[in-house]
Amino acid sequence: MFNPVIIVAIIVQSLVAKSSRIAGAVIGFLITTGIFLWGMSLYAEGNQIALFTIPLSQPVFLIACLVWYGFDTREFMRARKDSQALSQALNSPLLQSGNAVRFYQTTLKAWSEKKLTSLGKGFETEGKLQYDVFIKKYLPVEGSALHTLFTRFPPLEGEFLVGLGNLNTINNGWFVITNLRLIQRDGRDNAFRAVTLAEVDKYQTKGTTAKTLIFQMKSGEEITFEKVLMYPADKFLSAMIAQGNLL
Repeated sequence: MFNPVIIVAIIVQSLVAKSSRIAGAVIGFLITTGIFLWGMSLYAEGNQIALFTIPLSQPVFLIACLVWYGFDTREFMRARKDSQALSQALNSPLLQSGNAVRFYQTTLKAWSEKKLTSLGKGFETEGKLQYDVFIKKYLPVEGSALHTLFTRFPPLEGEFLVGLGNLNTINNGWFVITNLRLIQRDGRDNAFRAVTLAEVDKYQTKGTTAKTLIFQMKSGEEITFEKVLMYPADKFLSAMIAQGNLL
């Protein structure tokens, strides 16, 4: 027999996980246990479970439950790791430093004053957030792009955030673009380097999956980043370079 309980349970877990990944993972364990007990009672009565019209024998059902427990465990561990990273970032002295405070305040002011509206309406909306709320959304978690900016490339006077690139997880940073600079990871050695956007004459990208970024500077110097998996969208780079040329 087919019962929609499994599908409904997965939907419920997904909805809960959107608000709290840890809560979603915990509910995942409970749902998997509920499905297991429900399924075993059906098999004991001589019935059978079908998933997407495919009949499942009792051994296959047991294996499926074990696999799902594995998924639940993996998600719980990931959620707990991310939660701990966020907690550490919130309590980090880095957030209390003058550079970080000034950077966040300047960003909020610039966004609320519609300086980036041409790049998206979301900037103005988020520029109206309370300071604490904004920080929680853009935390300098260790290993993230913002953490790299604050610890290795201290924000300049009047500099504000334009975009971030963190691949897959919150602590796998690839770039930060501000109104003044691009802080980009080079895939060759995973080192970050800064490009002053006002000094860029032109730039280009090459490649398919792993890109190469090439910046021709007004001084004649060429700055390249190879094996790049994430970088700013063209509209962000073009806009900030054009703005820098007007300064």
